[in-house]
Amino acid sequence: MRELLQETLSGEGYELLTATDGKDALKQVLGLRPDLILLDIRMPKLDGVTLCKALRVYKETQSIPIIMLTALSSRDRLEECMAAGADDFVGKPFDVVELRMRVRAMLKLKQVNDEVDRLQKYILTLREMRDEGSAPQSNT
Repeated sequence: MRELLQETLSGEGYELLTATDGKDALKQVLGLRPDLILLDIRMPKLDGVTLCKALRVYKETQSIPIIMLTALSSRDRLEECMAAGADDFVGKPFDVVELRMRVRAMLKLKQVNDEVDRLQKYILTLREMRDEGSAPQSNT
């Protein structure tokens, strides 16, 4: 599956990293903070749903988009993925065109969210500067 994903997405110009299991994936994500995570539900050592929940706990990884890959079509299982914090899911076997479109969409959404965060921080900085400038000055 990792090789198929690399083959499918490498032609799009993305830098791809893979993990051999859920614990390895958690370590890589915490260290590298990728722009997007493609996460299989079934992985050794730490399953995808548990990993997704864990990634939503860490402040550094809360906003990274997660697309779950699943061969399971059960509505309950898909709802479980979304409840765990997944942003989207793709069924396996996946359609190459659909996967590429979903990846592009999630990356665009991340860019917009990052820009909103940047602007909010800028506005807060301006407010703080304004408030400091309008504070009463002492006459000592």
